[in-house]
Amino acid sequence: MSEKGPTTFEFEGFRLDVAEMRLWRESDLLHVAPKALEILVLLLRHQGEIVSREQIMDQVWGDAFVEDGNLNVHISNLRKIFSDNSLEQIDFIETIPKHGYRFLVEAATGDSNEKPGDERVATNAPPRTEPVDRGRQVRWHFVAIVLLGTFLVSSFALWLRFGDGSGLSGIPVEDREINSFAVLPFTTLGKKGESEMLSLGITDALISRLGSLNRFAVRPLTAVSKFPESGMDPIEFGKELKVDAALVGTIQEADDKLRLNVRAIDVRDGAILWTGSFDESGQEVLKLQDSLSIRVANGLLSEISRGETNLLTRRITDHPDAYRLYLQGKFFLGKRTEPGIRRSIGYFEDALKIDPDFAEAYVGIADANWLLSEGKRGYSSPRDVIQKVRKSIARALEINPELADAYVTLADIQLYHDWDHKSAESSFLKAIRLNPNLDKAHHWYAWLLISDGRFEKAEAHFKIARELNPTSLIIAAESGYPPFAKEDFGRAIDFFEAALELDPSFLDAHIGLFRAYRATGKADLAARELSEIKRQASEKSIIYLYHRGLMLTTLKRYPEARAVLGELEGRRRDGEYVSPIYLAALALETGGKQGALDWLEEGLEERNDTMPFINVTPEFAPLRTEPRFREIYARMNLDK
Repeated sequence: MSEKGPTTFEFEGFRLDVAEMRLWRESDLLHVAPKALEILVLLLRHQGEIVSREQIMDQVWGDAFVEDGNLNVHISNLRKIFSDNSLEQIDFIETIPKHGYRFLVEAATGDSNEKPGDERVATNAPPRTEPVDRGRQVRWHFVAIVLLGTFLVSSFALWLRFGDGSGLSGIPVEDREINSFAVLPFTTLGKKGESEMLSLGITDALISRLGSLNRFAVRPLTAVSKFPESGMDPIEFGKELKVDAALVGTIQEADDKLRLNVRAIDVRDGAILWTGSFDESGQEVLKLQDSLSIRVANGLLSEISRGETNLLTRRITDHPDAYRLYLQGKFFLGKRTEPGIRRSIGYFEDALKIDPDFAEAYVGIADANWLLSEGKRGYSSPRDVIQKVRKSIARALEINPELADAYVTLADIQLYHDWDHKSAESSFLKAIRLNPNLDKAHHWYAWLLISDGRFEKAEAHFKIARELNPTSLIIAAESGYPPFAKEDFGRAIDFFEAALELDPSFLDAHIGLFRAYRATGKADLAARELSEIKRQASEKSIIYLYHRGLMLTTLKRYPEARAVLGELEGRRRDGEYVSPIYLAALALETGGKQGALDWLEEGLEERNDTMPFINVTPEFAPLRTEPRFREIYARMNLDK
């Protein structure tokens, strides 16, 4: 350090010996990193003045290249040392946002060659004629900080839309408790199309890598994917996600180059925590992901271990072309339409031709085929796809036994097709251990718990899923089913209505409300929900006709209800898929108890995915004491 000045400083019981670069508290020598001591010397030599971050970086590190976050770490450590070794709660170092730091406590200065008995002279101390009222000082500092913070928060919204974002927050990340984080999909500049797929792919990869650290909760892709269409600014969207901080940026693909500009924002006050820019060849998207993951983690965390670095750079494939095909498959799978799902399978298979050991591509094939056979979709029979699903998941886990998503799909097969609750629970719990931030693992596991009658535990996992993904309509709506299954219909209604606050047109929430209002005898409110189901699903849809039939029995219009049952049975005979569970419920409501049991036998035979829930479905409560019903339920052997 080239500056000349006093060689000792004394303040609030501390003594800094500049010549020997040691800090004492009374007679105790404190352990302080050398660079932190150099920073402290610089602040003390300019006590009462603002020392810029640039000045500190220049004088402490010189021409050496270091991450800007190193300064944050050392300032944070100094504050901790002072806090841990002080009897009074005093602010020693003040952060001046976007400017630098200032040492607040008055220090007496001297020469380290003076003998212990020598009188010390405060050569640099500012003259004063009356005692300083420290409480008054702190209060004025507080007022100033509040006013400045208000200004910064107000101006940051303008900066997000019009500014260049070059300024970093002066408050170190280490002084901000970040317990939750969201990676928002990057805004695509220039041509759309494949850039949008790349944006979602890079977002998904970064979410997975940061989540694997288990340092803070990271919102899943399903929670953040709505950001581009939301029309919200990042802070507004981040608040909706209930996160402390968020990453936002732009991506541009031009002339075989990928350009990424990103910034991390503290959602609570709008402060910029970190910024970064990346340029890579279009074929180096995997390298870009590695660099981005490391830089973002370094910008948010004070220290990263070698093991965590390995997690941050773990690639799902080393083949860029296979990765792009995989992203296209994920894009079309996300459409959840039959053409989109079938098209996604082709992309996943093409990715595997390039990289036969691409575990995530096998999971994509399994998920796509499993979606085709889902009961409410009925695009394929489970018998037609189940072997493809099993084979793909087995291969994925053979390649990567630590793949959480693979265990979630495996658990779903074990729950809904194999009716093996013991194995399904083991798979769900393994997925949660591998990735506690995977919202669908908690969400789907909650359904297993419902089917077993463990309603309180199901509610607990739905709560975790909601916290991980506060914007998910399906999680919000289905959170009402644990209380619904235990016939606490009032609480169930609260959850269904909360989902409609997110989206008043969400069909699943209207269906839940219809069932709950009907169960509580509120026919007028059930009729209102039936109108919504008709409006959204169409008059001829199976889902509307089924609920209309139930409504007719509530109104005691049994001949009309039987006519609806007959129409649905006829459509099933003609080859259209109609769930035997729907037909069983309608048959029971119209007085056909044996007919209801016959349809449940049909559901058992076809391994209908809702059969494991018949024992906790309120509509089937009148059958629970029937020997034949108990025999059908027992034949599923759910706890094999």
